[in-house]
Amino acid sequence: MVFKPLNVGKAISKLHIDQSVQRVSSFQGGTKEARKHLEVFLEGKLDRFPELRNDPTLDYLSQMSPYLHFGQISPLLIALKVKGTKSPGVEAFLEELIIRRELSMNFVFYNEKYDSYEAIPEWARKSLRSHQKDERQYLYHLEELEQAKTHDPYWNAA
Repeated sequence: MVFKPLNVGKAISKLHIDQSVQRVSSFQGGTKEARKHLEVFLEGKLDRFPELRNDPTLDYLSQMSPYLHFGQISPLLIALKVKGTKSPGVEAFLEELIIRRELSMNFVFYNEKYDSYEAIPEWARKSLRSHQKDERQYLYHLEELEQAKTHDPYWNAA
């Protein structure tokens, strides 16, 4: 079998892509880049991952999500590299990488309404209904939330 060189521009032109979405200058894709981010995480962030991962003002995350999402790095490779360290952060990171990832995939696979209000458990819907008319100290338009223009530095950072 003979393979012809791929004309990337031609292939992309056949896709229905929203051209108004701007390129993210702070993100570089590819397996090589994913491995670089993984090494940075393993060498300087994994040790403190358990206690600092939930603070959005600090950078103690692996940055692997987009690379995993687009298939540019394998979760197995990441798990093996993490497991190969002697870091105190191994267990916490692997719990997120394997358990939480698997739970979310199963939820989406087995729940046809995964992306709707109906997917929310009844106890959560009940709580939302009971607080629906509560006064809010702050109200934002969707654009303000999307552009991180709120009073909350943690929301804005996320």
